[in-house]
Amino acid sequence: AANEPLGFDFEPIEQKASKAYKKAEWSDVEPSTAEIARAVTPPQIDGNLDDETWSSASRLGPFQCFRTAVQPLETTTTAWMARDQEHLYIAFRNEDPKKSKLDGSAIEKEEEQRGYGHLVQVGIATDDKASSYHHIRLTFRNTRWDAVTPASIWPNEISGKNSSWDGKYRSATSVAPDRS
Repeated sequence: AANEPLGFDFEPIEQKASKAYKKAEWSDVEPSTAEIARAVTPPQIDGNLDDETWSSASRLGPFQCFRTAVQPLETTTTAWMARDQEHLYIAFRNEDPKKSKLDGSAIEKEEEQRGYGHLVQVGIATDDKASSYHHIRLTFRNTRWDAVTPASIWPNEISGKNSSWDGKYRSATSVAPDRS
């Protein structure tokens, strides 16, 4: 208070706290696996989940945040996956308590353009060793971002290293007052 020294070196305390915080923030996330159901007919890619495909699809979850210490889950998300000979189908339902507060502001639109904001993310490894994964982000407005990320940099890099990859996939969203 009198602008006098503390009487001890604060730097080692700060370094220890910073290390503990980073460990909690980037705690290990256990990869999930699932047996994916075969789709009898392809679903309509329209953002609605009333197709027969989704009623027989594999249900996925529970979900967790990458950065558990600073980003607790705020949204209840349910996801389903199905496949056929050529395609993988993924659907999400987000019960978002803050959905009614989305107003299309300039900041929100800028976040979406950068691939942030109210979104879902999918990481799909294409080989048994998961040496890299295809990373897809999709906002409730159907704004898309994708990249390929080498697994060796996980978990400290979740934004992708090769954002020139342009996935050949279709997406659609549907928004209701209580979900997206």
